[in-house]
Amino acid sequence: MSSWIVDAARRQAGKQLAASAIVLAVLGALLAANWDYVREYFRGAHPVSTQELIAAAPSTRGWIRVRADKLHNTGLQIITVRKKRGVERSRSVSSEYFVAEVGDRLLLVRGVPGQAALLEGTLAPRDAEAMSRLLDKPDTRATLTSRFLPEMMDTHDYAGSADVWLPVGGLLALAALVWGSLGLLRWRQPASHPAVKPFVANQSLPAASASIERDIADARTVKVGATTLTRRFAITQSLAKLDLKPTTQLLWAFKQVTQKKMYYVIPAGKTYAAVLNFESGTVTLNGKEAVVDRALAFLAEHAPWAVYGHSPEIAAAYKDKRQREQLKAHVRSGIEKARSASTSASTPGVPAA
Repeated sequence: MSSWIVDAARRQAGKQLAASAIVLAVLGALLAANWDYVREYFRGAHPVSTQELIAAAPSTRGWIRVRADKLHNTGLQIITVRKKRGVERSRSVSSEYFVAEVGDRLLLVRGVPGQAALLEGTLAPRDAEAMSRLLDKPDTRATLTSRFLPEMMDTHDYAGSADVWLPVGGLLALAALVWGSLGLLRWRQPASHPAVKPFVANQSLPAASASIERDIADARTVKVGATTLTRRFAITQSLAKLDLKPTTQLLWAFKQVTQKKMYYVIPAGKTYAAVLNFESGTVTLNGKEAVVDRALAFLAEHAPWAVYGHSPEIAAAYKDKRQREQLKAHVRSGIEKARSASTSASTPGVPAA
């Protein structure tokens, strides 16, 4: 089974499958690149003895836990200042510096206010500015410099990033798997695609495909963004979507103009859209004003039975289920009149007596 609609459904499903595969590949690459971090996240901080810390043993790499003999607050703080439009709104202490006694050595610690003697974090290069402030006196520098370990302990929230990104990555991977599986199913069985099902159900797939092919071959189309208008269909094709709306189901269309404003007051231009309301669903065509006007004029020429222009009464009728049925009846009547007129025009007339 091959036709324009089936081929379009396969193309969209193939793009969907490829996009899902790319997402899964990127997530897999990120997981591989951060495997050590992920492994430590699930394992937790591993304990390190004072002797291992002083000896800079390989076990001190990564997320570690060590108990200081004593912990002294240096009074040095890192202040976070929050500003809005250049004006300070608030400030808070984000970190404090401590000196930990570990055996006969000293360890610079960047921790949180109220830091406990049980230190959890990672070793990092010492903060040169903090060290210079601590050892600003010559006699202090001479006495203590040699006792400080070459690295400092940063007790930042090591697992915080994983707490956020692992669930996000897991959900994204699950979504990609589900979306990719749907793409594979629709690629193998195009009749299961939502855009194809209605035509299969009413056995109009060959005729609809032939109509689209003729319209496209005649170049009688208007393209607005991802949507192409033909004489008989509004066709939306994108990575995530294939939607086919017969113009015989178009009930109401109007031009939408939106005034953009800066700070709710200053005009900042306008945006334009053609809003096409069908028996089921709405297609919005965003574009420049001239393109939107051309699309509506094209529809008015080839689907004259629809209602054009906006009014509160039409909007209310379209939203109300009962009144929408009346609108459908009006459109069907217009379609029948258009077909009758077309038939009469194609039949040779009888000369008047």
